[in-house]
Amino acid sequence: MPPPASPRRRGARARMIIRGDFRRVDASHRPGASGRASSTCSASPVNSFQCVESAIALDPAFEGASLLRGKILEKAGRIEDAAAAFRAETGVAKTQNGRRDAWLALAVADEKLGKKEDAAADLEKVIEVAPDMADAYYELADLYTRMGRMDKVQEVNEKLKASGQTEDPNILFNVGADRFNKGDMKGAADVFARIVQLKPDFADAWLQLGYAQINQGEKQAARASLEKYLELKPDGADAATARAFLEKSSK
Repeated sequence: MPPPASPRRRGARARMIIRGDFRRVDASHRPGASGRASSTCSASPVNSFQCVESAIALDPAFEGASLLRGKILEKAGRIEDAAAAFRAETGVAKTQNGRRDAWLALAVADEKLGKKEDAAADLEKVIEVAPDMADAYYELADLYTRMGRMDKVQEVNEKLKASGQTEDPNILFNVGADRFNKGDMKGAADVFARIVQLKPDFADAWLQLGYAQINQGEKQAARASLEKYLELKPDGADAATARAFLEKSSK
């Protein structure tokens, strides 16, 4: 019996950029501001917490101010306060990019606080607001994988497909691994076959496809898959196991 399949993390986890790049916060130019005495906060460098606070006090609905406030607090290690600022921003941001960046920043903060369920809900909001942001799907699937929520990983993959974007082989791999470990060999083989169609040089997908085919009694197909794995990864960690199965199946 082939060994169980291990879920994998993305090889190079995407770095999603939290922009919050409002170029200038000039409280004196906001509605309701009195006089021209207040200073201008520039986004580079981000170092004027007092100025941002003044802008928020003058206009709590000023888009981008709470996001920048949260980034300053996060940089200072005040993650709880940063999360509160990011959540406030989700309520005032009006543009798509503004809402996306607010929910994304909140997701990062919530995960730092160990609130994985909240972080997942935040990323679901990112996808709702910006369905074309591929990295949000990948990060959400990665988070659900670490939470052991493989049912949710599959849901994320379905949402990614529905959005018209190319499926991510690493998300699919974890879906296939889950099916394999639950004994659904046909379902697993279908997923791994889809992966190698999308990414023919994905060695581990060829290996798991071969294992799933062995379990279904498809010896010839399994041999071809395992040989492909060995062609791509002759010195891989599972090379000896693959060769042993090939040797056994040839008798």
